[in-house]
Amino acid sequence: MPINGFFAPGDEVVNGNANGWADLSGLTYGNGGNSYDFGYVINNYGTWGQLICVDDTQLAGADMANPSGLNGNMPINPSPDGSNWVQGHLVNGECGGSGAIDSNLTPISHNVNMWHRGPESVLQRLVRRGAAAGMMARQFNPNNIANSYLIYRTHALPPPNGAFVNVPAGIAVSLGVVINNVLQTNAQVTNHFANAVGVNRWFADAYYAGTVAGQNLRNGVLGLI
Repeated sequence: MPINGFFAPGDEVVNGNANGWADLSGLTYGNGGNSYDFGYVINNYGTWGQLICVDDTQLAGADMANPSGLNGNMPINPSPDGSNWVQGHLVNGECGGSGAIDSNLTPISHNVNMWHRGPESVLQRLVRRGAAAGMMARQFNPNNIANSYLIYRTHALPPPNGAFVNVPAGIAVSLGVVINNVLQTNAQVTNHFANAVGVNRWFADAYYAGTVAGQNLRNGVLGLI
């Protein structure tokens, strides 16, 4: 679990826990077999958000409204990188993460928010939800292997010393791949991409076979594990 509520080295999803982290916020919600869980709110800001997703039909409804959960509690502009602060979703709004609760939001700079779109697009394509999904709308686990799902988590980094001592220094994103109740390591997923065949294949061929977009998504998955 995080140290003092925040992400620390070694807190990546692939840590042997196929069940993900237990909700600490009291604001967990879900729709069917998936779960949206959150960490403690510290200094008014969320510390981590998690989506455990069995398939795209079980996602909560998309929240496309401007986030409001940190209204009145945002730091003063500009951020240390010179861009303005925004209310950053920990679990992407297009994938069902609420922008109305503080536990799913943390202040991040506009520049960091632009970077976060990369990991978010990996999630969107895997669960067929959001703007990025239209670029290659394919579902993970096409063969319906039992007890298989994703664990997507965004962690807030501990606040730095200096002008913004209450504001997380940034975010880190990680992805867990669970196949038949076993949380996979990066090496196992790499091997699965290369060697899994037929009904044992957890990722559809379209994710990585024969197209640049597919290879990029494969690399995006591996980069988050």
